[in-house]
Amino acid sequence: MNLRNFGTCIRVSPWVPLIGAVMITTALPVWAIFTRRALESTKAFSDLLLGVRTFAVEQMSSDVSWVTGLGVIVISAVVGLCVVLSLLRSYQETARLPTTKCGSPGRVSYASYVTLISAITFGLWLVTVVVALLIAAQLCWLLLAFMFEAALLRGVQPATTAAAPVARGDLCPASCMNLGSFHVVFEAAASCICRDAAQYPVLRGLATDTWKYLVHALAALALMGLAGLWLIMNLSAQFAHARRDLQELRRRESERTRTPGRAT
Repeated sequence: MNLRNFGTCIRVSPWVPLIGAVMITTALPVWAIFTRRALESTKAFSDLLLGVRTFAVEQMSSDVSWVTGLGVIVISAVVGLCVVLSLLRSYQETARLPTTKCGSPGRVSYASYVTLISAITFGLWLVTVVVALLIAAQLCWLLLAFMFEAALLRGVQPATTAAAPVARGDLCPASCMNLGSFHVVFEAAASCICRDAAQYPVLRGLATDTWKYLVHALAALALMGLAGLWLIMNLSAQFAHARRDLQELRRRESERTRTPGRAT
């Protein structure tokens, strides 16, 4: 009897939402922390390479700050509601067991649950879409940081003097970094950027730190996306089962209304 009760508890417990919530709550702070670290490295890289804080970097800093802050709040709220609704579904299933002393759920309970879970499932779907967009955006960010690191490693020859050389005309010295037409995108004063020899190792280190931080952030986003898809499938199944229970309850009530003698 104890083993049977234990098996029943295992069956009705919301394991999938709980595991998904643990995955998301673990990955969410990792994503926020490493994204902000990558932002700080990017800002330091831009300041050292370009010499000024450009509008693009300032806009990126503002966007990353509010996206990470709002993302933590919204995702935590949606996942919390998923767990609460899953616990409510566990109560509905447990209340229907013969050994349960509490009353069985009624039409209001099932109808409210179906309405709420459909809204939360849609919200979770939107969160998963946003996570996919964030993965695409941070992949572009990582690629840009990796390209700068490769350009500093292979495109800039070691300087023979400690002082930065002077770019004259259209020629860019081999020990300088040539942005080409991309200097317009990065709002640089010129396409050829020359820095002191001691600054290039620092720039390479900042570029390396940026894409390494983004690797951790992307891994956290991938974990959140996987957990989000898992939760969507589970909530969709719960919605279908609750809707079926609501239809069966209405059918039984309709049968009792047509044949009142059987209810007595």
